[in-house]
Amino acid sequence: MPRTIGIAFLFVAAALAQNVEQGAQVFRATCAQGYCHGSSGTQGRAPKLIGRNFDGPMTAKIVADGVANTGMPGFKQRLSASQLDDVVAYVVKISGGDVSTLKASAASAGTGMPAAASQGKELFFDPLRGVNRCSTCHLLEGVGSAIGPNLASGAPITSAAIRAGKPAAVRQAKLKSGESFPALVVEQGDLVKLYDLGGNPPVLRTLAKGEVAFAGGSSWRHAAATARYSEADLSTVAAYLVYINKQ
Repeated sequence: MPRTIGIAFLFVAAALAQNVEQGAQVFRATCAQGYCHGSSGTQGRAPKLIGRNFDGPMTAKIVADGVANTGMPGFKQRLSASQLDDVVAYVVKISGGDVSTLKASAASAGTGMPAAASQGKELFFDPLRGVNRCSTCHLLEGVGSAIGPNLASGAPITSAAIRAGKPAAVRQAKLKSGESFPALVVEQGDLVKLYDLGGNPPVLRTLAKGEVAFAGGSSWRHAAATARYSEADLSTVAAYLVYINKQ
């Protein structure tokens, strides 16, 4: 094998190995549940994946779109394009298929999104962070939960602004029982609906009007919700928000 071809082969092999390992992490966080596919693709309630010799295109379609009238959901709205590619690489690998024939999905190519914004999008929806991700409280591009402000309209555009942010609607709730917590009020009437921000994820609570009173301010800051993100992480998340706000 010529030296240049050998070096290129090693780079490709290393990239595939990385994709498979990253896919394994995403798989363990989203697919390897007792009621789905078991650990490493062994059988749970869903069919086993190992030893079935899947090919790339078929696997990519199933992972992205799911299988109708079964318990297999589609993940194209839950995972980023690169995470989908990684999971497909992992599933093909453990099934005994040939990962060297895999190509990046159409969703991960030609989007026009700058690299920093694309990385920020992955971090925003990162399933490996569990509830400690932006999409736990924010809805963007149809994915996430609409608890916090709409970040597609006037979002903070620096890591510092994201870290220090505090919605004006956050108030300190105090119950007759003596319990006190930062709250985001959703609805007030005879019943008060609010999100308790004392933990993560926020908990939606419904209380009788007379059970709760509110102070004007709260010591709660967004820093508590972004503690698992580094400054570099938040810089790329900010780049994603800037991109979204320009669309």
